[in-house]
Amino acid sequence: VLLLDYLCQISPPKPGQIMVKSIVTTPLAQWVAEKHGLRVINTLTGFKYIGEIITELEKANRTDEYYFAFEESNGYLIDPFIRDKDGVSAAMLTACMAAFHKARGLDLIDRLQQIYRETGVCIDKTRNYFFEGPYGKASMDQVMEFFRKEVSDSLGGRKIAEKTDFMGKTGLPRSNVISFVLENGTQCIIRPSGTEAKIKVYFFETESSSELEGEIRDIIESFKEGL
Repeated sequence: VLLLDYLCQISPPKPGQIMVKSIVTTPLAQWVAEKHGLRVINTLTGFKYIGEIITELEKANRTDEYYFAFEESNGYLIDPFIRDKDGVSAAMLTACMAAFHKARGLDLIDRLQQIYRETGVCIDKTRNYFFEGPYGKASMDQVMEFFRKEVSDSLGGRKIAEKTDFMGKTGLPRSNVISFVLENGTQCIIRPSGTEAKIKVYFFETESSSELEGEIRDIIESFKEGL
């Protein structure tokens, strides 16, 4: 978010340019992007999906529309000449960003707090729940099925304003991911890991919500009994 904010200050986006992020990347990035007139494209988790968008832009001779892309697992791409995470340019840009804000009497935490005041607070948290043993995969499937079919009215004492099952029609490839947006704007996304025996839960909270985290933890842990 800080890198995106910095880029928008030193090189304001042109009309029609896009910022790309994964669906489990903080909504704060979308708020900052839209504030500066960027169109936001959300992809599934995995930098390959960002690369595919760049390839399509290249085929259409529209790479000038690309502005910035990143995902939650510390992957950034400043320029579309690469199709994957680029830590070298991101590190250089981070140093320039720190110097830019220092010259104005700010450190990066100061600037982040300013962004919160300008766009709203978003508290990002990720929780991992491991399901090991011969029945772990079956239990993970049961967890996802429970959230898919049984949870529709409320979570953590808040009404569910929007529920998205990415196994349905979303405009993206089908994926075993479920998203909940609560009435206060807090978002929760649940998905099984593609590489480990665990379920990942992403929280994007507009206010600290121990009730939400506790309820989801209790639901998931209930399916681990007997493993």
